[in-house]
Amino acid sequence: MLKKIDSFFITVQKHVGGFLFCAIFFCCIVQVICRYLLHISSPWTEEFARVGMVYMTFLAAAYGIRLKAHPSVDFLVKKLPLRLRMALAIVMELLIIGVGFVLIVYGWEYVMRTANDLSTTYHYPKSVWYIPIPVSGVIMTVYSARNIYLYVLSLVGNKDLINKDNTQAGGEGA
Repeated sequence: MLKKIDSFFITVQKHVGGFLFCAIFFCCIVQVICRYLLHISSPWTEEFARVGMVYMTFLAAAYGIRLKAHPSVDFLVKKLPLRLRMALAIVMELLIIGVGFVLIVYGWEYVMRTANDLSTTYHYPKSVWYIPIPVSGVIMTVYSARNIYLYVLSLVGNKDLINKDNTQAGGEGA
């Protein structure tokens, strides 16, 4: 059941990210054509591309937590015993959960603070720009809690999940 839910969220994140990337690309192309070929202004493309980039950045950062794909310096960590490596990995995930809570609390506060400010082009609340901050904080927190759960399971089973997961995520091995 949990694997199905996890798979669903991964699929949604990939599709939303792909859509946003294509939409940003399309908006940039339209903006260049309008500005340099047609010599007209197209303010909606710039604003949409900016909002799309904000959404894509925060959602991709949360997805990176799921894959454990963020850069890390680990040449000393690799030399530690397995249990100590796992303990450090759990501490790092707890720190990520802390960052997730900061994103949730202060991101939501900023969303509420900007709810009455209107966008110049579309006249929608500027809080729309900041919604991905608390949303990505929630996703990061959930993924880090998932990672801690997997680390604890592998600690009980005495498996080296750290090296295995980073290799699967496209890293060099930990």
